[in-house]
Amino acid sequence: MRLRVHPLTAALAAICCFTGDIKLIAASYAVMTGHELSHLAAAKLIGLKAESFTFMPFGVNLRLKNKIIHSLAEEIILYAAGPLFNGVFAIISALLGYDMIYKMNTALFIMNILPIMPLDGGMIMFRIFASRFGNTSARRILNIVSFSLASLFASFAFAAAINGEINLSMVIMALFLLGNIVTSKEKYNADFVAAMSGAEKKTNNVKIVLLENESDTLPAIKAVSPMYTVFGAVLDDENRVKRFMTESEIMDAFSLIEKKG
Repeated sequence: MRLRVHPLTAALAAICCFTGDIKLIAASYAVMTGHELSHLAAAKLIGLKAESFTFMPFGVNLRLKNKIIHSLAEEIILYAAGPLFNGVFAIISALLGYDMIYKMNTALFIMNILPIMPLDGGMIMFRIFASRFGNTSARRILNIVSFSLASLFASFAFAAAINGEINLSMVIMALFLLGNIVTSKEKYNADFVAAMSGAEKKTNNVKIVLLENESDTLPAIKAVSPMYTVFGAVLDDENRVKRFMTESEIMDAFSLIEKKG
């Protein structure tokens, strides 16, 4: 698993060192790290592997390798683990009298159960809708809901600021919601998993990906999607197309790599 720090996160930490807010940001990232570690524990429980753990300017992001999740229940377990951690630790912090930690966990719990992608509540709703209406329709619905709710919250924060009633918590939450929509990614590639699971492709679109050799299929693997059929164009030493690999061959190659890993 690769550990990464976004450049803006490093800049934010440096600024907080000079302003004296380093304890606040350290506590915030500690709470968010606990949230993502809970997702990681749930992922391990259902047999998934971690790809990267990134400290983003608007939170901490866990990315998983493209493994097939076998049921909707496992999907819900994966995404519900983080909010559950924050809910439990909010209660524990309140009982122990740690007011700041209580507020942080409560805020993160509330934000993450909202039906906004790619937050956990939004992803749970997306998976439920996808199981009934398909990925494409579910994504359209949740994208509209996500931007609408996040924009509405930002509008309330902006209106309060105009009236001279600046609520710092509301401003931070609005920035967090909008920032997550722009910067965060799903914990794994849902389109890839759907294609690997044998999802029917309702399109005649074709995408050709250039490959340096038959063993280096990663660029083609990343392009696999229900939206089109992928072919790998294997190049020779003179950068001419030597042969085409079908999507089935590409997936078989990926399966062999995963088994060896």
